[in-house]
Amino acid sequence: LEWTKLAAQFPSNPMMSSGTLSGALPDERVTMRFRQRMEAMSVAEVIATLDEIAALDLPADARANLEWTLLDALVRKDPELALGQMEERSVLESQGYAYLISNTLMAWAKTDSVAAGAWLDQQIAAGKFVSKTLDGMGGPRQMFESALLGILLTSSPDAAARRLSALPEDQRDEVFSSPFHFRIRPGTEKAVADLIRTQVAADERLTTLGRSSAPLVKQGGYGKVGEFLGAIDASAEERAEIG
Repeated sequence: LEWTKLAAQFPSNPMMSSGTLSGALPDERVTMRFRQRMEAMSVAEVIATLDEIAALDLPADARANLEWTLLDALVRKDPELALGQMEERSVLESQGYAYLISNTLMAWAKTDSVAAGAWLDQQIAAGKFVSKTLDGMGGPRQMFESALLGILLTSSPDAAARRLSALPEDQRDEVFSSPFHFRIRPGTEKAVADLIRTQVAADERLTTLGRSSAPLVKQGGYGKVGEFLGAIDASAEERAEIG
């Protein structure tokens, strides 16, 4: 592919989801062909192309958009390697990568949750993903913890509880509050409720339980919410909050 020419066609992130960077998207047919080309590449080809683009004289935004798209394709081939490439190319804390990292952690955790969790711990220990606000709220760490927790709850609720307990108590409710990164998967309803009941700050438990279950209405209507209330043995107070 002639990347200089392609970069001119993709002044913005050509992906249709997972957080575009900026600008208007190109023609959908062009986008689809580009995505298909990325998916057809081998892992080695994706990495070689990343190196090729890094050496080209491209506008910064165009380079970032092409790089993001290639890394997104790599996630579906080898999520562990994709995170390694993001780290090697110093984009882990770049604008526009939080959603991609979250999705990558989820993909990796489905096959090796221990390794995915260890990688995140290593990055945190190195000072990455820390909130810039004084209260420590709203940082990307909570987003990534959400991604991991949702997967851990399907395989090891005890590991999920240990992971959540490592966060300050006043930040734990955030982990359950983003439907883009955390959702209640079938079979985890009781485990989610028990984590909230035991680990979230007492004055935030009811509202956190309500926020975490709110997406169920879109998934299956109020009947789905009723099933959730039954699965968690909801108290009268919890039923009133969730509705």
